Amino acid sequence: MNSDAGADEGIQSALLMSLDHQNRGRGRISDKHETWYQDAMAWCQLLLPFLLRMGVTTQEEFDHIYQQIGVEMQEPEFRGLFFLLSARGEKPEG
Repeated sequence: MNSDAGADEGIQSALLMSLDHQNRGRGRISDKHETWYQDAMAWCQLLLPFLLRMGVTTQEEFDHIYQQIGVEMQEPEFRGLFFLLSARGEKPEG
C-alpha cells in the first residue's frame, strides 16, 4: 500500500505493508508455513545480539522464549501477524 505519509515534510512517497500468515495445513504443516517458520526462527536469532546489547533480555530468557515460539508456531491453529514499515523518501529540490 503506497501512502502520502510525510507529505507535509516534503517526502514524496512511503511504502507501508502488513504480513499475515496462518498455518492452514488441515492437520499437517503446509510447505508455505514451513518456509515461513524457518525464516521467522532465523530472524529471531538475528535479533538476539541487539536484544542482549540493549539489555532487554538475557541469553537464558531468550532461549526459553525461542523454544516456546518454535512450539507455538507449529500448532495447527497458529496465526501470525507482522507489521513492516519500509520508508524511502526524496525531498524535492528547490
